[in-house]
Amino acid sequence: MKVFLTGATGFLGTQIRRVLEEQNIEYLALSRSKKEDNRFIQGDLLDPQTYASALAECNKVIHAAGEVAHDEESTHQMWKIHVRGTKALLQALKENESVQRLVFLSTSGTIAVSEDAEYLGTELDTPPFNLIKKWPYYRAKLFAEQMVFDELPSRIKLICLNPSLLLGPDDHKGDSLKPVQLFLDKQIPLSPSGGLSFADVRDVADTVVNALSKGNDRSKYLLGSCNLKFHAFYQKLSRISGVSAPLAPLPKQTHKILGWFPKWKNIGEMVGIDLQREDLILAGHYWYVDSSRAKAELDWNPRDPLRTLEESVHFLQQERFADFI
Repeated sequence: MKVFLTGATGFLGTQIRRVLEEQNIEYLALSRSKKEDNRFIQGDLLDPQTYASALAECNKVIHAAGEVAHDEESTHQMWKIHVRGTKALLQALKENESVQRLVFLSTSGTIAVSEDAEYLGTELDTPPFNLIKKWPYYRAKLFAEQMVFDELPSRIKLICLNPSLLLGPDDHKGDSLKPVQLFLDKQIPLSPSGGLSFADVRDVADTVVNALSKGNDRSKYLLGSCNLKFHAFYQKLSRISGVSAPLAPLPKQTHKILGWFPKWKNIGEMVGIDLQREDLILAGHYWYVDSSRAKAELDWNPRDPLRTLEESVHFLQQERFADFI
């Protein structure tokens, strides 16, 4: 087995490389910049000619390239990375006879999001497009996911992984750990009214590598270790960090009210906090997932979610301490 990996230097991609190396699985990783490591191939995902020869050496592909942004100004960037980038990779795969399996990294947000607090998302649910169409990141991920299912040649097996929010140590960019960092920075005066699901990035990386040889063709797999209301989430972070938890949740209709007033861009600045309007709207929904299929078919076995939260907090605290040295 030899794996072609996109998104190799990101939060998840770095952990995927670690697992591949621990299991002595050969890989070639696509990178926009030149690396000293000869396992990295310099190229551009949007230009298949820059990596066609490397792809021809591999029989499995992990497509983990991506970026997360929720503001409307990022719409073009989200479409470019997730839709156009995936389209280019699909074109390369259509012209390639060596690849036998694609593990495609999507997000739980293409399936498991609702305004209903009792909702628990499963892979059989219809994508809630009326919600997703409002949000650039999830909209682009949904289109990319549907495109892969529609256009990937049938000779290539497809496993689609849909992890929830990734937490854990070593998120040096801080994109995934933003909800934890905002809390530690005392930027959450009131809890959002919704609920979240999260998973440890290391457990997701293990399952990505499992999917190179396990899972049913053309199947989706939701990956989450814990579903919590935001208020309970912040209470757990408070016990770990010593930072006071928000006293109460925001009204349930907050996200709808914000949706009625799209020009309220800097709502956080109005009260002196670094909280974006888009974050509040998203956090007014419920992102709960059922990972039963992944447990049964991909050996999804997440660690204690409290341990994930502890190690996320400790990592961010150490990063902050290092900034002062």
